[in-house]
Amino acid sequence: MKGKRRHRSQTRRIRKPGTGRPRVYDAVPSPQAMAKRQILAEGGDPTKTTIPLDLLEMRGIISMSQSEVGRVYGWLRRMIYGRTDVRAFDLNHVAGRDTQAELLDWERLEKRYDELADALTSRGRNVRRATDDACVFNRLPEYGPNLTDKSRLVLELLREGLDAMDRVRTH
Repeated sequence: MKGKRRHRSQTRRIRKPGTGRPRVYDAVPSPQAMAKRQILAEGGDPTKTTIPLDLLEMRGIISMSQSEVGRVYGWLRRMIYGRTDVRAFDLNHVAGRDTQAELLDWERLEKRYDELADALTSRGRNVRRATDDACVFNRLPEYGPNLTDKSRLVLELLREGLDAMDRVRTH
């Protein structure tokens, strides 16, 4: 004769976001990802191949200050309007309060973003689009020795946008 099983309580204790042990990001890229990064780096630093701005800087197409202002612009855009990649649509993610985000000076961030965005808009719609593609949406423009006229134009528009934002940043 089988005995009755005792059932444990099925209730779970819900943790408050931001409590507990901090996450440690020690993930190592897969061998396939490392091979792809090595190919992109072409003998350079493979850690500089994660976003288009780093790769363009490593190739000497844009300067370090242009790359930096592009990263700041992309970060401000994501902070204010949210992520633009696939992770933004993760339906399994449980949203919680981000206590670090509450500590930010949102007015100052929005003002800074508006200054950079106005500098881009003043240069034209195509400059804004080319800069947003690289800085916000992480789309790598074509580069290399055999560029088409369109690809060459996109790189020039991107440089123009980064220069416009860099001038605003330094003033």
